[in-house]
Amino acid sequence: MLHEIAQQVQALTLPIRHETWVPDPVTGLHLHVAHAPALLDQLREATEGAGSGGYGRGGSEKRTRSLIDGENMKFYADIRHDVHEMLIEMEGMDYTSAPVGEVKDELKRWHRLYASRAHHKYLPIAQPKRMRRVFQVLQGWTIRIESTFNPQRKIELTIPCPNSWPVGDGTDLETCGQRYVTDAIGDRSSALVAVVDEEGSVKVYCRACGGSWAGEMEISILGAMHTLNEQKAV
Repeated sequence: MLHEIAQQVQALTLPIRHETWVPDPVTGLHLHVAHAPALLDQLREATEGAGSGGYGRGGSEKRTRSLIDGENMKFYADIRHDVHEMLIEMEGMDYTSAPVGEVKDELKRWHRLYASRAHHKYLPIAQPKRMRRVFQVLQGWTIRIESTFNPQRKIELTIPCPNSWPVGDGTDLETCGQRYVTDAIGDRSSALVAVVDEEGSVKVYCRACGGSWAGEMEISILGAMHTLNEQKAV
């Protein structure tokens, strides 16, 4: 799981490499390599551009743009807050005295400490269920940012989020259970969102708890978790 966590941190903090084969008069084809900003940089730049105007002429279009901007700003603020608290937990610092830097730099610093302690079996960090929770949150950030900037289809799910994770000494579980969330301007939307890309693959994330599921196996686990929770509620 440490490898999977590292992959998500890299996806969030490192420039994204794009390779394209383009025609070349000599060799026939030439590999062109370009780098896009890291996902967290893309989200930050989107929030900095919010409110700058020039988004359209119609009132409904402006409202749609403002909804997107407002959601991005809140999402980025939530990530900054969560990463800051994760780093404080690793470094054992008071919240008010901890330095505030770029969120991607804090995430990379947190990951170095987290990976070192988990590698040395430092409890409770090394507990598989806790590591799974960390991975879920990071993967959820990645999926949600990618779905913001890529032409993908989003489907809001109206079922309660069945995600659960260990708390305390790990013997107790906290369950999300949220069906809806309220955004910064008071509009209500589904907590669970399914993202379908151009190739037809499905990923799901929860706006409330940050849980995430990707791939056929995880999506099937998500369905099984929901069915189990529904049976318990009866």
